Amino acid sequence: MNKNNLPESTKREVIQSFLITSARYKFSIYEKRILTKIITNLQPLIEGQHLCGKVERSLFGDIKVELPLLFLTDNDSNRGHYQQALKALATKGIEYEDDKVWTFCNLLQSPKIVKNTGIVTFTICSEMVDLFLNFSKGYSKYILSISLSLSSVASARMYELISNQSHPIRYSVDKLKKMLDVENKYPRTSNFIQRVILPAKKELDEKANWSFNYKPIAVGRKFEYIELYPINHHDRESEEIQKADALRRTNLSWFVEKDIRQFLLQSCGFSQRELKNNLVTIQKFCSTFADDALNKIMEIWSRSQDKTNPKGYLIKVLQLEVEY
Repeated sequence: MNKNNLPESTKREVIQSFLITSARYKFSIYEKRILTKIITNLQPLIEGQHLCGKVERSLFGDIKVELPLLFLTDNDSNRGHYQQALKALATKGIEYEDDKVWTFCNLLQSPKIVKNTGIVTFTICSEMVDLFLNFSKGYSKYILSISLSLSSVASARMYELISNQSHPIRYSVDKLKKMLDVENKYPRTSNFIQRVILPAKKELDEKANWSFNYKPIAVGRKFEYIELYPINHHDRESEEIQKADALRRTNLSWFVEKDIRQFLLQSCGFSQRELKNNLVTIQKFCSTFADDALNKIMEIWSRSQDKTNPKGYLIKVLQLEVEY
């Protein structure tokens, strides 16, 4: 770490909530790079560590961040591009929608660069902070230096979508075009694949630790879906990154929200080891039921009180819920 408590190497991982990965937003490559750096900077919050740079948190949960501009630019000489990108980001946001809610959040507020100091400040609202740190739907894991080296937003977004995914992912053509900010282009799916998907795949094949194969899926005579088959090039990942990922897989903080962890530990009496032993089940349950997960766990726990082994009963019911 340097004197500003900032990581000096870009050969580190970005752990990004899949809610952010799959959200809809329209950013330039410079705006996308700033977004990636902000996510990197917020990561220590997940495990209760201090954030990089100078940070002030308001009573309402907003975060004011003060950072060296170099942290955002990585010595890129085109500082004017980043100034314009900060201005643009203050007027833009991230749009997210699931079965229950549609949300639009401004990414940052009041960006300021203090001349002759190289210091940049901005504020992130509490809703955006929560979205950055919500891992209930899983996460993307990608290498910062690779993300920064990609030449297009489409390549960067595809890199995020397939990173850390162990199974094929199917998207409708319309949704994928929206995520890649080309929904008003390429009315023919074949042109979309030729002009957007293939160039992104080619760049990831050449540079990244994750790439993909793909298969168009037809409904009738029209291609409605594209199925992505992630490919992991382990030889492009350092031993340090592989060890960090193995450790992360045993940490509940990455998969289970704080209120659920506290209920299981304090009200149900689980030990940290017991929770780790059942991490996969708990993670799947939380991912399946999302905002209703805590209420369902509390209801199951209330039914367990007349059982010989209440904790065992709870885990068994969670397993049954995600298996059927």
